[in-house]
Amino acid sequence: MRSIEPTRRLMANRPLAALVGAGAVSGAGDWLYLTALPVLVYQRTGEPALVGLAAAGRLLPFLLLSLPAGIVADRFSPRSILVSTELIRCVAMLLIAWLCTMGADICGTIGLTLVAAAAGTFSMPALGVLVPDLAADDEQLGQANAIRATLDSLAGVIGPAFACVLIVVGGLPIAFGLNGLSFAAVALALLVCRPAARPAGSSAGIMAPGPDRAPGPGWTTIARRIAGPLALDGAISFASAAIGILAVLIAVDWLDTDASFTGLLNAGAGLGGIAGGLVAGTLINRADRRGVLVGVVAFVGATLVLGATAVPLFAVAAMGVAVGALILLDTLNMTTIQRLTSDGGTGRAIGLLHTGAAIWMMAGVLVPTLCMTTLGVQAAILVPAIVMLGLGAVSLLAGTQPRVGTADIMSPLPAVA
Repeated sequence: MRSIEPTRRLMANRPLAALVGAGAVSGAGDWLYLTALPVLVYQRTGEPALVGLAAAGRLLPFLLLSLPAGIVADRFSPRSILVSTELIRCVAMLLIAWLCTMGADICGTIGLTLVAAAAGTFSMPALGVLVPDLAADDEQLGQANAIRATLDSLAGVIGPAFACVLIVVGGLPIAFGLNGLSFAAVALALLVCRPAARPAGSSAGIMAPGPDRAPGPGWTTIARRIAGPLALDGAISFASAAIGILAVLIAVDWLDTDASFTGLLNAGAGLGGIAGGLVAGTLINRADRRGVLVGVVAFVGATLVLGATAVPLFAVAAMGVAVGALILLDTLNMTTIQRLTSDGGTGRAIGLLHTGAAIWMMAGVLVPTLCMTTLGVQAAILVPAIVMLGLGAVSLLAGTQPRVGTADIMSPLPAVA
């Protein structure tokens, strides 16, 4: 019963529960979009280079706008930011669906993807600030993040499968339209489920809500506090990008199977992500450092298995463990950042995190493929394990994690040295 009680408390917090639920719907819509967009670009142009350009272009706003987005999230109401950005993304997706139906030139579609990506860049730090705003206490914050991670992983299984069905039956416009409606669901949840007004001086919630937010700590203080999480996020971002590329190389060049086996590897990854979110829920309010250690060891071990086994079933299981470990680490890491910056710097901390993540993701795509060309697929598979081991060790040695407890949530948290 004790394990169920935190979930019941979260469901009783209607604004937070609505945000988590709507975010899961939006996550499924995102997977529809990410699966359908490359197909649309390739169908209209027949140029693989343009498919890559469209994918790379989506990362540019993430790289260039993450720091400004973090500043905005710290200075203005994150709820207002989210409503605005989700409505912008909704309109952009519905316009893409319309252009797709009309058979319009692909340039307009790519332009709208950039608009949606730019709005999404502002929505991510706002969401990172809003969740602790709505959480009643530190324990509920951790539980909300764990449930979000589990539902996002479930969306990663359902979304691509549904997208494949739509692609087969010629329903690409439907995929973009449904993604647009999923953004509208988030905006509607934020508008309908307003948080209850808190008495003046109330300490409810992890952070002080509203547009009149305190300036919070400076950039130097924030960077010092989150030095460990920044290192760990670099490992997570590099490994996530590398695993996505390596799935094809493992299927074709290492396991000597058909390229379609990539689908089974991705299915294993999706199930592993769900498991990783569930494990995060059991560890997030008990032992953050131990969870990080478990995640790093699990990822490195699973990657070594991927590089050593020639048995397809073992490879699928290892892929699931690797992705589950990444979800566990990402959930613990984001919660740690929110706890370490509870005095007003969460938006800027997430802005720093995402700027670095874009660079690490690009490296995660390029470095393993270069290693594949020069040293072979086994060496390429080992690269993310080496990066995870090194940066994971840096993260664990960088400083203390915030202590978890329900007593006096507003008391200062120990900073990362």
